[in-house]
Amino acid sequence: MRLPKSTRAARETTYNDQNVCISIRDAASCAAFIIKVQHLIERCLTFYMDAEECVKALYKHAGIHPIVTTTVWKELEKANHDFFQDYHKTRLTRKSCHFRKVLRDFTNKLASGKENMEVTKSR
Repeated sequence: MRLPKSTRAARETTYNDQNVCISIRDAASCAAFIIKVQHLIERCLTFYMDAEECVKALYKHAGIHPIVTTTVWKELEKANHDFFQDYHKTRLTRKSCHFRKVLRDFTNKLASGKENMEVTKSR
């Protein structure tokens, strides 16, 4: 995926080790940081995370400030509109399939539990 070349954050913001905005001086390191965040978001996408889950995961595991992840996510969505439409549809489909499987497994366990209870009662 690509960010638009006119990404304002890459030109106007620089982050230190704590991901806090400090100046406009080093646009190259800022661009590298944004690319790092982009790659981490892409990794989250492979786990079918939504934006909120991705923000939480990157904050918890990589110490990326939520506003940075949210901004990069939004820019990726703008630049890759069709991909994200398909992604959200696929994500919903996977979630509903997973829910149906969990529900089916649960009802099967309940049914087998009833059978075991009936066998125990008849003895």
